[in-house]
Amino acid sequence: MLTRRFLRAVVLVLAAASAAVPALARAQGASPASGASDVQPEEAVQTAAVIVDGLVLFRVRGATSFAAPARAQSIAGRVAAVAENQAFNPDALRIEETELASRILADRQLIMAVYDADGRVEGIRRQVLASACLERIRTAIAAYRADRSAPAVERAAVRAVAATAVTVVLLLVLVWAG
Repeated sequence: MLTRRFLRAVVLVLAAASAAVPALARAQGASPASGASDVQPEEAVQTAAVIVDGLVLFRVRGATSFAAPARAQSIAGRVAAVAENQAFNPDALRIEETELASRILADRQLIMAVYDADGRVEGIRRQVLASACLERIRTAIAAYRADRSAPAVERAAVRAVAATAVTVVLLLVLVWAG
């Protein structure tokens, strides 16, 4: 009797774990708009996280005409688009300085512009902030591509098949024992 209870408990734990894995994966891929913005009360500056593939790269401020969550989502979309282009070398990302902004470019495509106001929110010069953002974008592109490489997809598929097989076997044992 104790053995059956133990087996049932093991099966329930494994079933719960196998159900939780897809939920965790979906949570990592949550959209940037889902709770990514917050208001800093002392300055009343709204900021939002730029999230690519579940990785928070940095935060950006909003403006009256372009809210922080929308700006963050727009930047994240451009970073993901560049990451999907396997022909683009992340080392080719560059900063172009203008009078109003430090523009981060992938070839001629604008990824984002860093303004003096962005630097003030972080307490640093915009040029320093732009350099930091550039490095975070490079890192995100590399991680995005690595997560979608053939070996990574193959490993994920093998893990999924193994987890399914273990769950099926344990359920059969539970049914057989019951």
